[in-house]
Amino acid sequence: MGFINLFRPKVEKLKSKKDIEGLIRILSTKKIPQDRKKAAAALGELKASQARDPLIHALGDENWEVRKEAVSALDRIGDIGTVEPLLHLMKDENPQVRSAAIVALGKKADEKSIDPLIQALRGLHRDVRRCAAEALGKIGNTKAILSLSQALKDEDAVLRMRAAEALGKIGDVQAKKALAEALNDKNPEVKKAAQEALKKIDGNHT
Repeated sequence: MGFINLFRPKVEKLKSKKDIEGLIRILSTKKIPQDRKKAAAALGELKASQARDPLIHALGDENWEVRKEAVSALDRIGDIGTVEPLLHLMKDENPQVRSAAIVALGKKADEKSIDPLIQALRGLHRDVRRCAAEALGKIGNTKAILSLSQALKDEDAVLRMRAAEALGKIGDVQAKKALAEALNDKNPEVKKAAQEALKKIDGNHT
């Protein structure tokens, strides 16, 4: 095994040399998923904008860890461009990939992502739903108020807290009734988030 490793590409060495082309070659051609994953991570850490297209291509990699790392790398570079590749990943079979795509979509704040994010908020996977609530808050569109208000009654306390925080960021009076009810939540963190959200909404309309 050690003998074989002598011939494997040294991603850390390429990263230290800022050899973007070398890292792109590994990402695009290497058969070993861990090498592709490390190359994607390195390109993200180097914020290599010239790697944008290869990283977008890697969003379709057969290995979920590579797909997830490609999303994170594009997020770091800050040049994902169109949201379509990320929207496609919201249907990924792996919840960690879906979550990573949702986090990136929240930063993009494109209105085309609102309906898919609302759908993700209503989904079954806990972490995906939490990420969706946070992303909807960052985008700040009032279309999400109803679904976020419903999430205030979910059994998952973290989701309830994220929903309250999101409603505070949206800052619309339509959310006041649901947030007022959340002041009676048994979880102190949820109650605090609801209080802070109501303060923000009142501050926006004084």
